[in-house]
Amino acid sequence: MYLLLDNQRMRKRKWSAAANSGNRCMQTASRRILLLLFFGCWSVSLVAQKSENLMIWDDEPAQDWMTQAYPIGNGRIGAMIFGGVDKEHIQFNENSLWTGDEQETGAYQAFGDLLIDFEGIESPEAESYSRTLDLNSALHNTKFVTRKSSFSRTYFASRPDQVIVLEYKAKKKGAYSAVIQLADAHDGAVQADGAQLYFLDRCKIRCLMQLQHRLSTTAADYS
Repeated sequence: MYLLLDNQRMRKRKWSAAANSGNRCMQTASRRILLLLFFGCWSVSLVAQKSENLMIWDDEPAQDWMTQAYPIGNGRIGAMIFGGVDKEHIQFNENSLWTGDEQETGAYQAFGDLLIDFEGIESPEAESYSRTLDLNSALHNTKFVTRKSSFSRTYFASRPDQVIVLEYKAKKKGAYSAVIQLADAHDGAVQADGAQLYFLDRCKIRCLMQLQHRLSTTAADYS
């Protein structure tokens, strides 16, 4: 499964803060600054601990995007991963969604949300839960075990391919079944076409989610 965020005009949009006043996009105005500060703080640790495997981890899903969800990104597109067990929430952004211009102070806007409601997986059943962000590989991993199967979910943002990739694995065949919702933060209409969900928001930026199903006879290692 992957997300493709495509700026059709391939340039930064010039939207004045006044023209966008009152919309809910302003609620996420500090996201870009917070992410830059976050990685800036960790750069100190990287210099001091080059030989160590640096990782952020938690033993429960995130409840708040600003203080608990972990970020991934490639410089143009990014996402905040909550790591839910029965319900996954992924907030994503694209760097041309801006309320100001080159001469005016503005703020980045939210692009949309990907919501995944997993069927047959209950949060109380989850054991050995871990949610990690590897700062060396930029991989976000969520792992847990239920009485039915072991589950692993990996997320990363590819710079060469300009996509956000979601890879879901389970030790038991057929363990994954879900209802997927794609929502535009600017109230764009979401459409479905086969294994694709997409929308074109009012900023003329296209978001495409493509599902790819792969079967493997090799059991995954969840150790």
